[in-house]
Amino acid sequence: MRNARRPGPSGGVALRRYPRRAVLGLALFVGQAFLYYAIVFDLGTILNGFFDIGSGSIPYFLAL
Repeated sequence: MRNARRPGPSGGVALRRYPRRAVLGLALFVGQAFLYYAIVFDLGTILNGFFDIGSGSIPYFLAL
């Protein structure tokens, strides 16, 4: 195979070519993870405290 290029680390290439875009993508990725876990782990408390849903029924709401 002539002129075959080895795949390199794409994060380094993105950071060198598009540094602002790479930082923005990383920030959005981390922010999404925090929001996801905040909603998933606090949803049971919110459903039980504000909407008076029994703790036995909360897994049904998480599945939806």
